[in-house]
Amino acid sequence: MSERQQGQERPLLIGAYRQNPRCWTYGASLRGLDLNYLNDLGFPQPTCELLLIDTVHFEPPPGFHTVYTAPHGRMNLMEAETALRDSVVRDSTWAIPSTNEEFKGLWSPDPEALQGRAWLIEVDASITSDSEPLELRLVVDAKDANGNPLHYDVINLDDQRISWKGDRSHVLRLLPSFSVPAQVTAYLWNPRQQYFAMDRVRVIIREVVP
Repeated sequence: MSERQQGQERPLLIGAYRQNPRCWTYGASLRGLDLNYLNDLGFPQPTCELLLIDTVHFEPPPGFHTVYTAPHGRMNLMEAETALRDSVVRDSTWAIPSTNEEFKGLWSPDPEALQGRAWLIEVDASITSDSEPLELRLVVDAKDANGNPLHYDVINLDDQRISWKGDRSHVLRLLPSFSVPAQVTAYLWNPRQQYFAMDRVRVIIREVVP
């Protein structure tokens, strides 16, 4: 996976089963690898570039081929035969001064602007905090006009590291398409209201091109 990531402009989108994400991030941190968090929502869904899958229990979607098989023969890393294409529609960079706010918004588009398409939300930030660990989470939430949940994706940034001293976090999340207008919010969740700062936070919104 690390070989596939080398030289890429953005983090690659990796699909996996729901039991895999926490051990994946822990394993990557032990090896000093800067790899994207896994995406387990809708597994096995075809909108990804790489797919971790146990082919004994799951049927991979069409259009993927195996690039690596674990020594025990069960876990396969599969790659999409057609590259995932995207177009940047927004690229913003700012700073977050030291704060202990519980919620910090990053992106909340007009529901009509989503156009029923899938989107990639890329967050590239340098984080500083005296808290060890800093229990900071990135959330992408979508609801319909009546407030009913359509999508909820949360990752724990403290899975990457315990100590943040200006260190970089660079992640990518998939926002799937919806058949109805959706109120989407991407935000940082600081449940323990610990102090942290981001000297730089860059949010890039990419539309997935069919």
